[in-house]
Order: sequence, then C-alpha cells, then structure tokens
Amino acid sequence: MCVCCYQECRAKNIDELYYAAVITGYDEKHDTYSVAYEDSTSDCGLFRSSMLVPNQQRHVFNDETIKIFDGHAWIKGETHPARFMSFNSSPQLVQSAVVIKETATQSLSHEKIREGTETSAEVAENADTNTKFDHSVLVFDVDQALVLVLPISQCCRYQNAKISDSIRLLSKQSKICIVGAGAGCLAMCFWQCGPCIDIDVVEISAEVVETSQRWFGVPTDDPRINFFIQDGLTFFDTEKTNDALPSTEALESYDIIVIDVADISEGSSESDQVNQDDSADEKKDDVFELPPQIFLSKSYLVEKVSPRLKQDGWIAINVIGGRTALQLLLDSFCNWFATVYVCAVDPNYAFFLSKQVRDDPILPNNIITWAVASGFHDVSFSVLPEIAKTEGHVERRVALGWLDAEQFRNLLQDPEVLI
Repeated sequence: MCVCCYQECRAKNIDELYYAAVITGYDEKHDTYSVAYEDSTSDCGLFRSSMLVPNQQRHVFNDETIKIFDGHAWIKGETHPARFMSFNSSPQLVQSAVVIKETATQSLSHEKIREGTETSAEVAENADTNTKFDHSVLVFDVDQALVLVLPISQCCRYQNAKISDSIRLLSKQSKICIVGAGAGCLAMCFWQCGPCIDIDVVEISAEVVETSQRWFGVPTDDPRINFFIQDGLTFFDTEKTNDALPSTEALESYDIIVIDVADISEGSSESDQVNQDDSADEKKDDVFELPPQIFLSKSYLVEKVSPRLKQDGWIAINVIGGRTALQLLLDSFCNWFATVYVCAVDPNYAFFLSKQVRDDPILPNNIITWAVASGFHDVSFSVLPEIAKTEGHVERRVALGWLDAEQFRNLLQDPEVLI
C-alpha cells in the first residue's frame, strides 16, 4: 500500500465537494483510507469507491481577492467535474460551485498551437472561458433550498390552480432580485426556468460579477438577467440621487427577493456594524457567520426590502448562526412578517418570509408536490428527500427539513438538538 499519494477526497461530513488531500494510511480490514487535507486537518474511514478520486484539481484563476479552480463534486451518487470559487480572505471555504458540462476539445487546442494562431497559454485561457456548465444542477444544499422560493411563490400566488396545471405556473411572469452574486449559480438556475423569469442581481464587487461572467458562463448581454454593481444595503432605497444607480423603472416591486450575502473582506467594515436597538440578533455568546448582521436588521428588511416586495411576494435568506442568535432572529422575523418558514439543511438555514397571511399552512408534502410539478425535483435533488423526512427528523429532535416557526423554535430551545 502506497501512502503519501495525492488525491481528491470527499470528507465524510461534507457530501458535495472533493478537497485536495494526501493519503496517509490504509485500514486493510475495513478497506478504508486515512487522509490529511491542505488545511492540516485529517480524516479516516474513507472508501475509495465513493470518497477518493485521483487528484485532478487545477487552478484556473487567482488574484488578491478571488481564487477559481477546477475539481470534482459528488452529485446524485456520482462524481462530476466542477468549477469552484472561493475568496482569498477565507480560501478553505468554497463560496460557489458549478458542474462542468463540456470543455473545449484538446484536438482543436493542439491544432491551434500547431498552426501558430494561439499560444498554449491563450489556448488554456480560451478553454477555461469557453467551458460549458450545467446550471440546472445546484451543488450546495442551501442553494437547492433557496431556489424552492420560486415554485413556492408561484404556487401560493395561484393556489386555486389545479396541481396538474402547476407545471405551467412558471410561464407566469416573475421578477426576482438576488442580493449577492457569487458565481451566478442561483441567478442562472432561475434564468433557465423560462423566458418569463426576469432577474436583477445586486453585487457590491465588480470583480465578482466579472468573474461570474468570464469563468462561470453567466451571460453578459441577456435582457432577462441584469447586474447592478451596488451595495445591497442601499439598492432598495426609494430615493436615488446618483445617475449610475438603477433607474425608476428598476424600482418596481419584486415577486421574490433572495439575500445570499457573505462578507469577503478581511475585517469588519462600517456597513457590518449594527445598531443594537435595530439589530435582529443582539448577540451575546452566539454569532451569525452570514449574512453580515445588518442584512438581518429591521431597518433593512422592514424599512427597505419589504416595501419593494409585492404583497404576495417572498423573501428567502441564507443564514448561518448560533442557537441564541437564531432564536432571537426567529422571534424578530415572526414580529415583522406574517408568514415564516425555515428549510434547515445544516449548517445553513434558509428562511422564507412573506407579508401575506396564509389561511392554510405550507406543509412538507406541499413543497414536494409543488417542486415536482414545477420541474424542480432534479434541481433540489438532495434537499427534497430531507423535506420528505421532516416529521421523522422532528420526532428524533433533528433540525432538518421544512419547519414552521413553532417547530423551529421548539428545536432551538432544546439543548439536546445540535444547531
């Protein structure tokens, strides 16, 4: 048995991604391997057939802010090539991942080099920028959860429609705003749902937007997906004084607003500071890892975001936080919004908020029915099975699945439940 062999390894507690690692040992009795990762952590009990692949990670782009590399992801029980983006402020944390569908053919590349029309470096860059991606596949569970806001919004809006007609609901016009671009995964997934889906993407970093367009296949000239290089904290302001900011036409109300924001700076900025009287979390020993806390404040969500949301619209927010912070946040959301649900995928919690009071609860089987009927069963392939198991998860005191506010509160208050 040869040790110190470089591999890509899918850790036992991280289902989607393969990380560069070195095999450090082999357990012949159980036919499992031990590995050491780049960040000096280690793991053991890994099976070669499903957790190890030969190391083919390749750096695509790197600068002071962003790192892009190709590797592999575990999708629907199979290993697939994928492209990843991380920020150099936290290089071990992959922010975005997209499945690679097709790369430039090597034969064409070699022919261009032989003809002298392109250098090997130019061919490599063209191959990277011309890579084709499968944006209908979302790698991360939290993205699969957030995207469910579209069938939820459509089916709640047209709740008198027959289930057999639900698949046609995506032909209804929807205006979506996403705060936080990443590599454009969510935006492209919504974009592929049909010509009646229009998306505005708000991103404070011009470099992040350029990265999504250059390296991740996001179109630059499609009228249905518009980028605004602006701080998400000011985008929803009703008074615009700068000609460079969105026009009056762009200030229309949205059917869906998704907030998926990470702080990519080395330290906290002024916009990350929250007035204690205004904050949703007033944390003590527990904190939010994301989003920056001001995106969870009343002054932002109630005074800025909510007025730009249609009365029957939905807000979806990606949150990672400690127990106390989540309890206080849940209480605030229940005070600010008429309808509150949580899709828990651990460690992320996707909150779904609406101003509209619903006569009937939205149950896990409703989510599954709407998702399947609307063609989202392939998009949310790993989240929907967990939603189907919600009742069992709650009985076993596990914070997973589709939870109403009271269910989530009860789980948060139970110290035996891991959060």
